[in-house]
Amino acid sequence: MRKQTIMSIKNSGIAVSESGRSRFTPIHLAVAIVVGLLCLTPHFTYGDGRHQFLAITFVVLLGVFCGSGGGQQRAVPVAIVAAGYALIWAATNIVAAQLRTDLVATPAIWLRTSAGALVVFPLCALFGLGLGILFRNRSAAVIGMLLYLTHLEPLFCRGLNGIGWSSAITYLPAMSAAKALDGLTAAHRVLGGFAVVQPAWLTLLVFIGWTALALLAGTAVTRSQKGDRR
Repeated sequence: MRKQTIMSIKNSGIAVSESGRSRFTPIHLAVAIVVGLLCLTPHFTYGDGRHQFLAITFVVLLGVFCGSGGGQQRAVPVAIVAAGYALIWAATNIVAAQLRTDLVATPAIWLRTSAGALVVFPLCALFGLGLGILFRNRSAAVIGMLLYLTHLEPLFCRGLNGIGWSSAITYLPAMSAAKALDGLTAAHRVLGGFAVVQPAWLTLLVFIGWTALALLAGTAVTRSQKGDRR
């Protein structure tokens, strides 16, 4: 019992079971809910792609959080949670569009928004899960991914734009997810957003490739670690 308590303290409040695997605590759940809701607020204040990017960032980080420390078995639950968040995201899209007089949304676009989000958001969660499995330290995994999404990839985008390769930015992980979400959901017609250059099916395939790569890498590392223990 004492050893378990010490491990909990060292993991900054993350409860550790007897098997040594970290799990969610009420504090984690409360933080996730608050941050998730905050990522929905730009729907009502901005008419550009920030509402998409923030939601994607949240779902990816949620996957990283669940995957770090070895969480392959959490793939299905994480995808289900992301699908639920997708429906909430789509609902706020629709509500925000109705509150803003400068935007028009038809029932067909509402359906498309919901269906597209149900495709992209679970993929974002699985992408984050695969990357999270690669890291044993949960804090390092989450912070590292946050820095990549908010700073490194935008820098790559600026660099590609600077050398005239602007169309190549849609092949980066976060941008391919954002472009796929924008194209599949017609979000730019509801709340404004990124200008989609490549077709939605292409950017979706690109992000599926990134997700598969992350999951395969995570699986390979997990098997390697199990082999070393034997």
